[in-house]
Amino acid sequence: MLPALQTQERAQQQAALRSRLAAPAKNRGRLDVVADVLEACSANATKNAVLIRANLNSVTATYLLAQLIETRLVDTVVDEEGRVSYITTKQGAAYLDSYRGLVGMLTPALVPDTKAREEVGRFL
Repeated sequence: MLPALQTQERAQQQAALRSRLAAPAKNRGRLDVVADVLEACSANATKNAVLIRANLNSVTATYLLAQLIETRLVDTVVDEEGRVSYITTKQGAAYLDSYRGLVGMLTPALVPDTKAREEVGRFL
């Protein structure tokens, strides 16, 4: 290969690896899902709205909402027509604040994927 092409290819590989380091994890953990549900319930949200905003299936949303109600992180509100909606409580808002603070501290630069870090080291 020509030296210019090698340099360009290497720069592209480095950029791709850096973007992999900066990308969020593909799978969410339980704490992430709880935060997504609480965020969805920040304003009165129906179960369908929670499903869409938190990207959950019906079974998981039902189970998780029941747990969050039991732990008093979410409360239910019933309107005049009998429709049930969910709203985040003060404890749930405190959870969200703490969660956001921790996520802000744990950036991908501080805790990178070890395999991606080894690949970056190889090219830098």
